[in-house]
Amino acid sequence: MRYDDALPNGFHIIALDADPEQHLDAVSQAALARIGAQTVGITADADKTVPGRVLFDVSGKYRQFFDEHGVKAILVRPDYYVFGAVKTLSALSGLVANLSIRLSLFNLPSGEKPMTKVIAA
Repeated sequence: MRYDDALPNGFHIIALDADPEQHLDAVSQAALARIGAQTVGITADADKTVPGRVLFDVSGKYRQFFDEHGVKAILVRPDYYVFGAVKTLSALSGLVANLSIRLSLFNLPSGEKPMTKVIAA
């Protein structure tokens, strides 16, 4: 099964050979919960799988990708582009903080309504 068929659309943290949730601080976990993000591990070792938490990489493509880029985890956007990656799992909370900061740039000030009218130039 393809990854995007296995999990619902949205933000995802994918870690190699680990459950990324175990490496996130409480603030990061709360931020991910607010945006409905999923966390999942991927492994090529069938003995390391955990149902619903650490999935089996049948083709080895994920391990190859992580190894080629020298990373242990990636944060994937809802459009399946990689937002960012970390070389150590201890850096995951910093990556989530970076995402949180960037997403907050698009929040409108209290009471302000989004523009709904297109103006031709």
